[in-house]
Amino acid sequence: MASLAFSVVNFAWVALIVWVDAGEPFKAVFRSLLTTSGLAQMGYSVIGLLLIVLWVPAAVGPFSAVLILVPLFVAHWAFVQYAEEQRAHERTLAALVTAGETRDPYAEGHGERVAKIAVLIGDGMGLSPAQKSALRYAAILHDIGWLGVRNTAVRHGSLPDANDREMIRGHSGAGVALLRDISFLQDSLDGIGHHHERWDGRGYPDGLAGEDIPIASRIIAVADAFDSLTRARPGWPALGVEAALVTLTERAGTHLDPGAVAVLTRVIERHTLAAAEPPTESGPPQWHHDDPAMSDLLAALTQPVDGAEVR
Repeated sequence: MASLAFSVVNFAWVALIVWVDAGEPFKAVFRSLLTTSGLAQMGYSVIGLLLIVLWVPAAVGPFSAVLILVPLFVAHWAFVQYAEEQRAHERTLAALVTAGETRDPYAEGHGERVAKIAVLIGDGMGLSPAQKSALRYAAILHDIGWLGVRNTAVRHGSLPDANDREMIRGHSGAGVALLRDISFLQDSLDGIGHHHERWDGRGYPDGLAGEDIPIASRIIAVADAFDSLTRARPGWPALGVEAALVTLTERAGTHLDPGAVAVLTRVIERHTLAAAEPPTESGPPQWHHDDPAMSDLLAALTQPVDGAEVR
């Protein structure tokens, strides 16, 4: 009980400091500490108590140290294997991200920025550590499906024709197909596959609506739209943070999850998000499938209206 009380008080102070210094949600930080480091501290307390019981009341003496050290060494080995597995996951992510960014240089850093914003929103929406981990993977790789479609679908300056629109609608499913056999990404597939669904049910690929859309997909949709609006492309200057938030707020309840948009607004008040680097090359205006206006164009299921403005 003393160890539990110490852990609770200690983690509460740490979470309070993180909340004051970095603006991270107190409850999310406290819960994360309690369910990770807290479990480890309680385990060490039990081991210490067991050592005392074996040494004195059970009269095992010095041999009790051997009985305790063997499982500790096994636990250490297991932790080392887990850490190596996590490093392997990160290397796999880095390779996939590099492949995607090589295909589309304008996407450089996009996945990481969307992931950072998405995790902050996830914190504010009370996601568990496991959910946030799956959300981060999904956000980093949400556009990996573009590896399976032709490059002209994202680079030319004119409005997308019917074939282009079908390719855009198919890229999220293509991403799921590419990643389906990677075991540690299984919990992220829904987030990737549905990140272009709309709150009003007019999105793709399945026309899901409201809370039927996986929460990871709803969060990624908001983070994705925010990064698209605040990222410059040839012919389209980046919007400022406040202007981007106004645009997203106007779309809350139709295109985007109003709860996720509200959390993003609070997140922006506490965090300084790094802006995307402006493009180094010039050229004709580049529309982008992540732009909210493109979502409206695809939702209409009609030919583009002459003069329609798509970023």
